[in-house]
Amino acid sequence: RFPRMLWDRTERAARAAELYAAKVHPQDRFEAQLVVLLSALGPLVVYSAALDGYSRAPRRTVVPGLCIELIGSLGLKMSQRIARDWQSSPRLVAALEKSSGETLGNALHVGELLGALALLESQRVITGDERLATVNGAGLHADLVDGIWARLAGAVSAPGRSE
Repeated sequence: RFPRMLWDRTERAARAAELYAAKVHPQDRFEAQLVVLLSALGPLVVYSAALDGYSRAPRRTVVPGLCIELIGSLGLKMSQRIARDWQSSPRLVAALEKSSGETLGNALHVGELLGALALLESQRVITGDERLATVNGAGLHADLVDGIWARLAGAVSAPGRSE
């Protein structure tokens, strides 16, 4: 289920990042989506490599905790490496390296947070009140997030809809 859930979260996160960038720096909308997509690619590659390793040793049982640990420790590094190998813009690489406090870094942070919260709420892992508390705890202003959330929730409730 990991690849499917990661993609679901990533779609939501990319949309949230785009909407965030549209509000604060409209010319960064495309790159905001791209940085979120790149951030998800590393964990997916690590997961696939781990499963490939298990497939080469059929007597071994997949250890979910090990997969989680590998993704946690190597996923971001792999995303950064992919971005550099693909000769992505220095701004994208800096955003992935979390060394950028500019629009793309902020869009990545906001997108990933809202994307994860949207997925968790849709799966009924958290409530709307818990989502709001998390957003408030992250220091995001309601006037910024409310508009993004409304559009994100609308896009989520109508799959395949494009604006």
